[in-house]
Amino acid sequence: MINKIDEETLDFICRKNLTIGQFGICLMIYHKDVAGIIKYCEEIGYLGDSMITKKDGKTITEIDDLLERGFLLNHGLDKREEYALDNFVVTEQFTKGFLIGTEDVAQELWDAYPRYILINNEEKPTKVCDFEDVEEKYLKTIQCNIKTHQSVIRKLENYKKTNKYAPCNLMNFIASRYWVDYMKDESAPKSRIY
Repeated sequence: MINKIDEETLDFICRKNLTIGQFGICLMIYHKDVAGIIKYCEEIGYLGDSMITKKDGKTITEIDDLLERGFLLNHGLDKREEYALDNFVVTEQFTKGFLIGTEDVAQELWDAYPRYILINNEEKPTKVCDFEDVEEKYLKTIQCNIKTHQSVIRKLENYKKTNKYAPCNLMNFIASRYWVDYMKDESAPKSRIY
């Protein structure tokens, strides 16, 4: 499945003056996507070897540019001809205002989500799932995007002002990306009654 780049991501890439390749490098390093990095290197070539031309006319690799501009730190002890990507970490320069970690967002979603759903005029709990599963699925679904998370929470808070019951259980809410419907329409959808 190919997803389009959402507007917030594209704004971030343009604001930070990154190439799509540099964004992908930082994202794979941030997520410690070793399998993705290996696959890319095997099928395309070494990650970050692509050359870019800077405004001053200087040609530099994408990785060297990221290092120079402070998006990545290399914790390797020496500079080698080929970088060991497991020595890199992304800096706040890349993550601030765009990506989020796992520490509080899943808990914030858990706390904001309505506790019950109404099925056949009976209240049923919406959180009959493992918190760690919620955390993993939610972060993967929103791609650790802070603006998406903030929008989800804002929409849930607005929804709860006029609805006592959840539209579905929490895992279905995440799996179906139900909040996308909220974002398209400023008026929150009504609870489903089964």
